[in-house]
Amino acid sequence: FKLSGKTTQKSSDADDEEILSFTDQQTRHMQETIGTEQWHKILSLLYLLRSDNAYTVRTNALNIWKTIVTNTPRTLIQIVSPLMDLVIDALGEQGSDQQQTAASCLGELVRKFGERITKLILPIMEEGLQAESSSSKRGVCYGLSAILKNVSRQQIVACLPTLLPAVQSSLCDEDESVRFASGELMATLFKGAGDVIQENVLPQILQDISSDTENAELSLEGLVVMLKVRPS
Repeated sequence: FKLSGKTTQKSSDADDEEILSFTDQQTRHMQETIGTEQWHKILSLLYLLRSDNAYTVRTNALNIWKTIVTNTPRTLIQIVSPLMDLVIDALGEQGSDQQQTAASCLGELVRKFGERITKLILPIMEEGLQAESSSSKRGVCYGLSAILKNVSRQQIVACLPTLLPAVQSSLCDEDESVRFASGELMATLFKGAGDVIQENVLPQILQDISSDTENAELSLEGLVVMLKVRPS
C-alpha cells in the first residue's frame, strides 16, 4: 500500500482499519513501481488463488483482487498469457491440489466471460500441445478438457481444424501420462462433437498403424486410449 500511495481509514463501526479499493491511478503507480511483467505475474497468481480448495485462501484472494482490480474483464485480457502459464504448470501436477485449483479457475473463466476469454486461451493451449515437456502437455490436455466442458458444440467444432492435429499427436505421445491426459480430452470432445472426432481422428490413426513406420506402435497405443473413452 505504501508503493501505491494508498492509505487506510478507520471504520465507523469498529477500530478496524478499512481498506478502500484502488483507483486506476494507484494501480498504474503500482505497475510502474514494480514493473509491468512482475505486476501481471502477481495478478495472475492472485486470480488463480481465487479458486483455491481452501476457503480462507479463496476468500482472502478474492478480497485482495477486489481491492486492487477495478475492471476484471480488462485485467484478465492483459494477464491472460502469464495466467495460462501458471494454470498449465498447475494442471501438469497430477493428483495435486494445484491441479484442482487450476481446473476450477479455467472453468470459472469460461463460464463467466465466455468467448471473450476462450478466443484468447485456446491458441495458447493449442501451442502448448507442441511443447517438449510432458508436464506441459499433460497440463494443456487437462486444461483444454476443462475449457471444452464449458462451451457449446458450435464452439468446439469451430476450433477443431487447428486443435485435432495436436490432440492426435498427444494421443500417440511416447509418455504414458500424456496419453492418459489426452484420453480425458478425447472423452470431452466425444461428448461435444463425437461424430466429427471419429471422422477425422480415427482414420488417420488407423492409417499410421497400418504403415510400417516407427510411430506405428505409439499410434496403436493412441488407438487403445481413444477406444477406451469413445461412447459405446
